[in-house]
Amino acid sequence: MCKKMTEKISYSVVAGGNSNFLRAFAIPLADELGKLKETQYIEVPKNNIFEHDSNPKAFDLATAGFFGIVLLLPGWFAVKVIDEFYDIKIKPLVRKIIYKADSIEIFSKRKNKKVFTLSVFHEECDVLVIVAIKEENLESMDAGLARFSSIHAAANNIIQSGSHKSEVHLYVLSGGKVNAQPYIHNNIESAHNQIST
Repeated sequence: MCKKMTEKISYSVVAGGNSNFLRAFAIPLADELGKLKETQYIEVPKNNIFEHDSNPKAFDLATAGFFGIVLLLPGWFAVKVIDEFYDIKIKPLVRKIIYKADSIEIFSKRKNKKVFTLSVFHEECDVLVIVAIKEENLESMDAGLARFSSIHAAANNIIQSGSHKSEVHLYVLSGGKVNAQPYIHNNIESAHNQIST
């Protein structure tokens, strides 16, 4: 049965990086999302797609870390949520966090890339779509936020037109360019490994 529009939007927060990165990006994101009356935090499902090693990871020198949101929604609802809720509620929160972090000396002086992801778990197809912005310049990261809706809409069309089951589709937006076809992964850890290198 499909979710009604009146139900809360289920989400989880994902992050990786050193403690400075987590304090600047991931913790404020989780705090701000928790204040929204339209959302409810849930643990990601026990599903092979969400398999990951919880031990700390070493990122290459070019990547500071990543932070993001996983929305757990049916595909038809996901497109509507991203078109409306993301633009009105989530994007301003992420922009605020990005610009606040830009004033922190450790991030403003280093030239390594930061990654923000907006992921949607299409429950009915068992497919996780990850759209990642990977930029060293926080202004470029901010500009990329405006493209999430169109990338997720195109990704939804690909899922609905094919026989995709139990896989992760990754789209990486960097330097203003994004892959037209998804990188396919078996689980979220494999996708995050690609993002962080």
